[in-house]
Amino acid sequence: ERIQDADEAVRWKAMNFLARASDEQLTASIPFIDNPEVADSVRWLVESDRKLDTIAVVRRLAAPDHLSRLVAAAAAVRLASRDEAALERAVASVDREINSFAREQIRLRWWR
Repeated sequence: ERIQDADEAVRWKAMNFLARASDEQLTASIPFIDNPEVADSVRWLVESDRKLDTIAVVRRLAAPDHLSRLVAAAAAVRLASRDEAALERAVASVDREINSFAREQIRLRWWR
């Protein structure tokens, strides 16, 4: 639930976790997430990763709500080993937090 923390550094850590956690870890966490919006977002993250749904991730990167954009940025990183298009779109985001996170992930390229 720290993905909605007021502190950007905490949100950054949460995005890193969402980007790197296994599907099993994320799925197991869902019943313990008190916030329904966050639980739905984590559920979506797992599904988009399983389906390799780059188009859905790109759409969410432009969503009006911040939570959707943050989770989509994590999804873009998860997909990057198979398709970098969503991560490249995240780099172009006008949302400074998404843009910065995506640029850092590309710099690290940990999935290669």
